[in-house]
Amino acid sequence: MTEPGGEPADPRLARPHPVRVLDGAVSYLDIRYATVTGWRPLTLDLHLPLDAGGPLPVVVYAHGGGFVGGSKEMGPWATLPACGIAVASVGYRLAGEVAHPGPVEDVLAAIRWVRVRGGEYGLDPGRVAGWGSSREDQLAAVSVMTAARRARYRPPVHLSHGDGDRRCGLAQSRRLHEVVLAAGGRSELLVVPGGDHADPVFATPAVVDPAVEFLRAAWARHDPLE
Repeated sequence: MTEPGGEPADPRLARPHPVRVLDGAVSYLDIRYATVTGWRPLTLDLHLPLDAGGPLPVVVYAHGGGFVGGSKEMGPWATLPACGIAVASVGYRLAGEVAHPGPVEDVLAAIRWVRVRGGEYGLDPGRVAGWGSSREDQLAAVSVMTAARRARYRPPVHLSHGDGDRRCGLAQSRRLHEVVLAAGGRSELLVVPGGDHADPVFATPAVVDPAVEFLRAAWARHDPLE
């Protein structure tokens, strides 16, 4: 492995060491999933369920922040490892760093990393899903659908949206839900009563559990989620 500038990377530093930061999980922080010439290395955090055996299903998560902020440490995904689902939380380039479609390309690169290199961490390349929050649910959706279009299939979609959202109205998710159904795809829409934008309710079992059930059912049907 060689970094820009010609200095060889020390193999002892190239692979992160496991740490315990979440209940029921072992984590590998700041894994380099891509190097774009002229840019900083792109990294993700990988959180694996403890004692779950393998291979493990995995969610590729795009954090919120409106493309101008946020970090891979954010998001309503911290309970997923306890459900037996690994999480690859992606650090991607923001609007101040790169124009569209840069962030989409980054998330696609993270999906490719999971499929190609994830086996080194016990991940199942056949059970991969995209997950996003806030405006970045669009980023996750576009990335997943781009990957799906290249492979010529339609991924099933699960949406959770509060009817009290004052920043991004529920009509946005309703429209996507209807478009997917009209195109012959599979879509579920969970309307969260009173839920505002980025409300803590989206990290609670009432919202997370239906999404997990959706993923498990899709993986059991062998639906392509990535």
